[in-house]
Amino acid sequence: MKNITNIFNSHLKVPTINPRREGFPLSGVYYWWAAKEALELLGIPLSDSLSYIVKNSKEYFLFYIGIGPMDKGSKNTLYGRIYSSHFRDSIYGSTIRYSIASLLKCQFYKKDKKSGGKAYSVSIQDEERITILLQSQFVISAIEHNRPWDVEIEYIEHYEPPINIDHNEEGWYHGTITKARDNSRKNALPK
Repeated sequence: MKNITNIFNSHLKVPTINPRREGFPLSGVYYWWAAKEALELLGIPLSDSLSYIVKNSKEYFLFYIGIGPMDKGSKNTLYGRIYSSHFRDSIYGSTIRYSIASLLKCQFYKKDKKSGGKAYSVSIQDEERITILLQSQFVISAIEHNRPWDVEIEYIEHYEPPINIDHNEEGWYHGTITKARDNSRKNALPK
């Protein structure tokens, strides 16, 4: 395991539903860090591949890497991406929430979309449980980058965060998280 606290300390935040926007760059790469207790709850083993940071004498392990905005044409900001995707109490559109729900073995529900695909959800109680977990056992850091989409793949391949699916096919946890997510979809009930 690699302690990389010195790289990420400048923009470290504890996630809250209504965070203050100050301190977040407009665009960049964001990192979700999980406390050891969260990894244990989710059944994710500590691995030598995990990078970690220390905040207030507590270790947090790299869990997920994302970018904001998503691409050159997006009007969203880094802050907007983090909070619109991960704090709107819906697993839909959030890799983190979807993966946590799968690892917690929440009951998934599926609904046919007009476009022909499926939309998945979990109960309101499970969404609340995920939000509480994110607020109590995770921290977020961010690094400014004017074109984060240019470095996203490189960072994911280098750090191998366990929950990233795209660009992480060789990651140490990819098979496990992919299987958990597949099982959640396979066992989803109609809504």
